[in-house]
Amino acid sequence: MAYSYNPQELEQSVTLRVPGGLSRKDVPEFLSFVLASRGFTTVRTPGSPVISVVKMEAAAGLARASKDAGDSGGAAFVTQVVKTKHQTPKALVEAIKGALSKTGGSVAALGESSYLIISDLGPRVDESLRSAGASENTGNWKPSP
Repeated sequence: MAYSYNPQELEQSVTLRVPGGLSRKDVPEFLSFVLASRGFTTVRTPGSPVISVVKMEAAAGLARASKDAGDSGGAAFVTQVVKTKHQTPKALVEAIKGALSKTGGSVAALGESSYLIISDLGPRVDESLRSAGASENTGNWKPSP
């Protein structure tokens, strides 16, 4: 996995003490946690083979859109377009908004269609959609190794 970042923005060092070590498949999840705790996240921009580390508040405008959070391309932050099933998108916007990250998370109805566009860390997107009963595309987010 190739990562791109601005070294001036990520000057802090981090020490992880993990009992039993850390496997390669666990690294993306730990990286996501550490970055989020410092106001950063990872995104995959449209058409790019590289994961970019960006400030959380800029992530929604950079992340590629997908139809489910499992299509994150290894990025922690996702923009997902979902078709609602039992409620109108406008009604769900208010229900979902409170479950998203205060910095970077967003949700909006797409015009008069039955679709929502929701952006946040993958697990938050899944959790908010699941708790609101908003979509069939929930519970799919897994960071790629």
